[in-house]
Amino acid sequence: MSKESKEIICSACGKESWIIRKPKYTGLTRTGEAWICSSCGYIYKSESEIDFKTVLAPDVFGQDPHIESPPAFIK
Repeated sequence: MSKESKEIICSACGKESWIIRKPKYTGLTRTGEAWICSSCGYIYKSESEIDFKTVLAPDVFGQDPHIESPPAFIK
């Protein structure tokens, strides 16, 4: 699962939504982050609980096995 993506499938509401990352502070010292579902407001305890949505990108520069390569010289 890609952690670069902020799209998730929420384990609480089951919807496809976005994750909101908010910093946690103790006084003026940053102590961590809170991960919150933008749809229902569920607060995840750790980042490992989050089901990030995977997006499969098409292979733009790959070889399609169904297309034959053109001949080098046409007679």
